[in-house]
Amino acid sequence: MALVNLEPLCARHGMELVDKDFSTQDGTQLTDRENVITKALGVLVENGIYAMTVFLMTCNKPKYGKHLLWRLAALLADRDAALLQEKQYQQWQEKDDLLELLNAMRTLTEDLPRLLLARKILEGALTFARYHCKALNRLEGKQL
Repeated sequence: MALVNLEPLCARHGMELVDKDFSTQDGTQLTDRENVITKALGVLVENGIYAMTVFLMTCNKPKYGKHLLWRLAALLADRDAALLQEKQYQQWQEKDDLLELLNAMRTLTEDLPRLLLARKILEGALTFARYHCKALNRLEGKQL
């Protein structure tokens, strides 16, 4: 297995958590995104991947939580991470099958080396996303 530099992988996906494929037309402002990301990171660190998945499925910004969950799953299905099967991920996303995704995240927790790698990757991506939100807020003149 080839060595993979996790930092650019996490950075790219972290930026996409904030920017990619999500419209602000539903009223989700940048500060709302930052709050959901920060809370998801806290749940991940304190309670693990499965709890973070459930949190994102039930958070107070459901559209953004769902978007975040699918983007994090895409990160885990990325060729460089290969922690979820890309083909299965695409099938779940096409069907919008959050229960299958939830089950896959639970299954991921059963293998300790894969679990530790997945947590490291998700923590990195969420951390980059959080700081990306802060930077965008500052660039828009909203000093936090």
